[in-house]
Order: sequence, then structure tokens, then C-alpha cells
Amino acid sequence: MDTSPAASDELVAITTRYEMPRAFVMLLRGCADLTSSGKLEEIFGEAAGSGCPVIVDLAGLAFGDEHLLGHLLAAREKGDLTLVGPLSRQFHQRMDVTGTVECFDVQPDLTTALAHLPG
Repeated sequence: MDTSPAASDELVAITTRYEMPRAFVMLLRGCADLTSSGKLEEIFGEAAGSGCPVIVDLAGLAFGDEHLLGHLLAAREKGDLTLVGPLSRQFHQRMDVTGTVECFDVQPDLTTALAHLPG
């Protein structure tokens, strides 16, 4: 079974900052793989520099590789990180196999994620 992304499934990343509550939110759509590692580096760097809790919405992510997982783990080590799901079957399985699924706070939607931020 081929679990690699199709060539046309480019990663789309949208970022925004919320003021009440303070948060840096990124929405990731499509496929996060080796071809998008530069984009991931840039947006996770921006998130780290924001000084805000970070929310990453993965509900529209079709494919996520070890580069994305590494960025998520690094962001978690630097501060508050919340994921928004549901996670794709493929990415949830990657997290499960690597033993990292329990490392993250996963909320069902952005509204709930924002409500759970420290206050």
C-alpha cells in the first residue's frame, strides 16, 4: 500500500494571531512532506518567535511525515501547543507507531482549542 502523497497535494499553510485569547494559529492543509520542509521550518519559526501559545489545526491534513512530527515535538518542548483534529488516519497512525500520540493535547475544533488556552 502506497501512503506517499500525490504530487498535486501541495501543503497549504495559513497563519494568524489571536489577541483574546493570545494565540498563534496555523492551519495546515494538503500534504506535509519533504517537499514542504522549508515552509514548515518558516512557519514553525514564526510561531516560536511569537511568544504565544501555538495551535496547529491538522483537520485538513491529508498526509504528514516525520518532518512535521519533528516540528510538532519541538514546538511542544518550547511552550504551549494544542493540535486541532480530527487527525488523518495516516498521521494518527504515524504518531501511534512512534509513541507520540499521547504527547499532544488534541482538541476537536478551533473554538475548543482556544477555550482551553491558559488565561
